[in-house]
Amino acid sequence: MLTMGGYLFLVPQSYDKSNLNIKMGESIMKAKSIIVFSMILCLLLSSCNMLGFLPMRTVTTQANHIIFDNIDDLIKHAELIIIAKLDTNLKDAESVTISEGEIVETDFSSAKSIFVKNKDGIQMDLYTISPVKIQKVIKGNFEGKEIKVLEPYAITNSNVKYIYEGYSEMKKGDKYILFLAKAYGYDDVYSVVSLDQGKFNVDGLDKEEQNVQTEQAKDLKDKVMKKFSTELQ
Repeated sequence: MLTMGGYLFLVPQSYDKSNLNIKMGESIMKAKSIIVFSMILCLLLSSCNMLGFLPMRTVTTQANHIIFDNIDDLIKHAELIIIAKLDTNLKDAESVTISEGEIVETDFSSAKSIFVKNKDGIQMDLYTISPVKIQKVIKGNFEGKEIKVLEPYAITNSNVKYIYEGYSEMKKGDKYILFLAKAYGYDDVYSVVSLDQGKFNVDGLDKEEQNVQTEQAKDLKDKVMKKFSTELQ
């Protein structure tokens, strides 16, 4: 009977114990090397994920929302209409989980992805609130050069993006016309009206928006561009 590295081994008395010691030592060293390598690999993968090197995985979800065939109806639903640019990167958003009925107490000086769960841990809602730079106010009264905008998507700390079907999030530096209404539960946050019906890229740089838009949303965008052609110049 031999004890090595905290392990107990039963061997025949006639067995060459010195040879066994060598082989067992080699096996233990190999096992330790594998463990160390695995730990280093996990740390590297975690670091890559934190630095944004791993590809983002996208999960789409569905939601019922108002469809505006008439641009005048869209304008009526919006408390604010602005031309704006996002000033933060998609992956800069910090992930936060809250209970149903709660709100996040922060000034949203940086983007926050928020997951809302009920008492049973079931996800009920998700959204991201980001600071947006205002270039022009077309409708409504708003003082200031920055506004907090709620969009219908959220990103987990493990680099998974959950987003409602047909919508694409704003991209840093791209120019948008936004139709906004006060977000429920927040005093100074405005939400994009009816998902893809309330956000339109106007400088042609957001290719993802073009790829995910429905034909109805594309037609509505054309009406928006014509209606506000002077303001967009």
